[in-house]
Amino acid sequence: MKASPYLCVYYYEMNVTKPPFDDARVRRALALALDRDTMVEKVVGRGETAAYEFTPPATQGMQPNKPEWESWSKEQRIAEAKKLLAEAGYSEAKPLSFELLYNTNENHKKNAVAAAALWKQALGFVNVNLTNQEWKTYLETRRRQQQQMARAAWCADYNEPSSFLNILKTGNSGNYGKYASAEFDNLLADTLKPELSAEARAALYQQAEAVLDKDMPNINVYHYVNVRLVKPYVEGYSEKDPMDNFQLKNWSVAQH
Repeated sequence: MKASPYLCVYYYEMNVTKPPFDDARVRRALALALDRDTMVEKVVGRGETAAYEFTPPATQGMQPNKPEWESWSKEQRIAEAKKLLAEAGYSEAKPLSFELLYNTNENHKKNAVAAAALWKQALGFVNVNLTNQEWKTYLETRRRQQQQMARAAWCADYNEPSSFLNILKTGNSGNYGKYASAEFDNLLADTLKPELSAEARAALYQQAEAVLDKDMPNINVYHYVNVRLVKPYVEGYSEKDPMDNFQLKNWSVAQH
């Protein structure tokens, strides 16, 4: 079996226009408290990588943004999450309750059950109501802004960071959580300047990811991988890009 990076991200989108996710402290607390290592190793388990930023690091022209809290211990993250929730007014006496919507699928259900359990285990006073809907209904619920939190995923149309980051621009049709940030929008607008070097453009994308980390409109869970069974005598299989485009000219069959 061979696993290789794939330009897709699995995340939980939060509706920033409605309580409780109109409060950035609540959004950040849940992002800090989610145990991504357990999600990728024990729940999903195909070699996916924990996501601490929206854009997969394998994306061409991406300079990764590693948030400070990525290096914190589990205990540090949970302590900060509890502090943020306390500041937002939540406690054992006033628990945080919300709905997590996912489209009908056993894998999405498994992920949602695990995420809810991990938040409960880490924070105690978090109650998650899991709701599933068939695909068309699920999409319509998000379009009408009737969700609080929803399972989501995005795969690149082309190998460049804007294929991911553009969907979080103010007013973008894929921005179902209605996140809006002039700072973020301006950074993406600056990346379009033709005189920019590749390095300068990558730095702007990194800054845009830092803004997302500050505002936390989404809880990034994992970046996808492609997993396939490949005969050991097939050589050159690794000669492929993260858009899953194969270069068959590089393949050969070894004597066996």
